[in-house]
Amino acid sequence: KRLFQEPFLQSAYEILRPGGRLFIKTDHDDYAEWMKDVMKEDQLFNVTFSTDDLHKEHPEHFLAEFPTKFEKIFLKKGVNIKAFVLESKKES
Repeated sequence: KRLFQEPFLQSAYEILRPGGRLFIKTDHDDYAEWMKDVMKEDQLFNVTFSTDDLHKEHPEHFLAEFPTKFEKIFLKKGVNIKAFVLESKKES
């Protein structure tokens, strides 16, 4: 039941304005690798940001400023948060 798949990206692309962005975070290593594979094949978005340790490598990034409830739990357990920003290739 992984949300991040081609049909989701297609729907997001259709809804977003030109240059619209998707902000994605996960604590799960395998899911992050799955997303990277999907992004490699995707033709609708550019990956403008990617990290395997958001809080250590980019503590000032927008995505690090607002940790989710689950993110806080996993950070306390020492789990790295993986993050991505995708920008729509749609032109105006």
